[in-house]
Amino acid sequence: MRGLFKIAFFIFPIILNGQDIHFSQFSKSTFFLNPSLLSSQESENKIVLQRRNQWESVAIPFSTFTVSLEKKEVFLNNSFGVQLLNDVAGDAKFRTQGASIIFSRGIKFNKLKFNIGVLLGRFQRSIFYDKLIFNSTENLQNTSFWFNDISIGASIISNKKSNKPFNTGFSIYHLNQPNQSLTNTQVKLNKKYNFYIFTKYELIENTSFSPKMFLSKQSQDIELITSLDFDYVFENKPELNLTFGLGNRWGDALIYSVGTKLNEFEFGFSYDYNISSLSKASNNDGGFEIILLYTWDIKKPDVKRNKTIKPCPKYL
Repeated sequence: MRGLFKIAFFIFPIILNGQDIHFSQFSKSTFFLNPSLLSSQESENKIVLQRRNQWESVAIPFSTFTVSLEKKEVFLNNSFGVQLLNDVAGDAKFRTQGASIIFSRGIKFNKLKFNIGVLLGRFQRSIFYDKLIFNSTENLQNTSFWFNDISIGASIISNKKSNKPFNTGFSIYHLNQPNQSLTNTQVKLNKKYNFYIFTKYELIENTSFSPKMFLSKQSQDIELITSLDFDYVFENKPELNLTFGLGNRWGDALIYSVGTKLNEFEFGFSYDYNISSLSKASNNDGGFEIILLYTWDIKKPDVKRNKTIKPCPKYL
């Protein structure tokens, strides 16, 4: 019985009280922020690799890795994306892995673009009890189960050439509230509501700053991130820019970030400095996150029409 209590202690916070998978560099995580954003990415095609490690100083680290392919306007104004996910948490290797796809559509209206999107996912969750050590022998079987997940989102984005560009949206995750129980009981995954707004201002030539705000609510858990990014574009090399950022996940961590972009490649690194009640146990080490993006456009060949005028045949 004590063994079961320990399992409940380790697992229930993850399922019931723990947060969903989340990233500090949230503005680049289309699949976790808002599925409608796929219709407004700057390039036609994008590949994203994202890795996050946290709580390494406290216990076995929680590790999340994703890779996605996102394609804008595959057909008319419809966009499509696919992502693979692998997330491992804690001593029992509580794992979530699977795939999700996004369909989104954008509609332009004057200087604004309205987007809607839906995300469909299929995931497996598993736990390995044999990785845990108990005072007495427990007859527990390693467990796994599959579940489907449905999410939707909408967003409004201004023209990039606007004097005050902005991007704002709202999304609802886990609409179907899939069962997450490791036993025969019902433990539903609570719906999660996301709201965000980004904007950008020019400071001086080649230098700008971008305030960002992200708010998420899932049951009783609320996550609020505010951040400020500074971008510098090299005057003699406009294809290269540097980004420095400072953010605050309120009540949890300060977020320091740095990034660079060169032509089609973009790299970002962030570090969470823990300021929560776990700061003493973690020695303020919240974790790190890296992201690599590759974007490209497919040039459409110019169709040259044959303008040669052929004389009409003479029949007389």
